[in-house]
Amino acid sequence: MDPDAPIGSTGNEEPGTIAIYPNPATDQVNVVLGNGAGNAVSAKLMDVQGRTMTASVTGLGGSNLNLDTANAAAGLYFLHVKTTAGMFIRKIVIE
Repeated sequence: MDPDAPIGSTGNEEPGTIAIYPNPATDQVNVVLGNGAGNAVSAKLMDVQGRTMTASVTGLGGSNLNLDTANAAAGLYFLHVKTTAGMFIRKIVIE
């Protein structure tokens, strides 16, 4: 399973418009929005049961986000990033 494969998006997504690293992650996830992705409006981390997890997000309004995942339990999550160009959903593994 490719953890960087898109789960879903709205709008016209081009390859490379959003990068997430490191993935798998431990205490922090970085999100870089490339050309065509717009600026970040909101970001939320959801577990596989659809529950929103508490994660501090910095960088909203720009093209670089940082999520503090130090308090997240190990497992598979979905990162929902809403931008001025649409919504992007990606898988994230927390170790």
